[in-house]
Amino acid sequence: MGSAANRIWKQEVAGGDLQLWVGWLTNWDTVVALMNTGEETIKTSVAIADVFTDGSDWSRKAAYYLYDLWELEDNVNANITMTPRAESVPRKDGRRYGKYQGVVRGHIQNVHVKPHQTRVWKLGVIWGSVDGQEETGQTQLKRRGARYEL
Repeated sequence: MGSAANRIWKQEVAGGDLQLWVGWLTNWDTVVALMNTGEETIKTSVAIADVFTDGSDWSRKAAYYLYDLWELEDNVNANITMTPRAESVPRKDGRRYGKYQGVVRGHIQNVHVKPHQTRVWKLGVIWGSVDGQEETGQTQLKRRGARYEL
């Protein structure tokens, strides 16, 4: 991971709370986690504006590829770390990214979080998805205060 995840908000729910956590990977992708410590299943959506709280209008308007990183948790083949280093794992292998959920803009819709469950996603920005506004991964990193070299 490129940076530690930070808790963005915490809301009280029956028997616990619902928490949104966000972190950034070194390849400019974003990790989003929604944790339910309550006793009931929560049905909600996650606003992209809550994920990108740094004030970047571009980040909030962009479209993202969405991957459910824990969708494959019950599948023994989901754990790429179990693959011997000598065996090459193709770049497009689903074990690298979890299960592809489609493209999102504005919200991650129809999220169901069971009691004591954490849902974890990866958002990969679709460059050029905001008309008239350009931003590269390097300018995103610079805005976040990260160090990088050209």
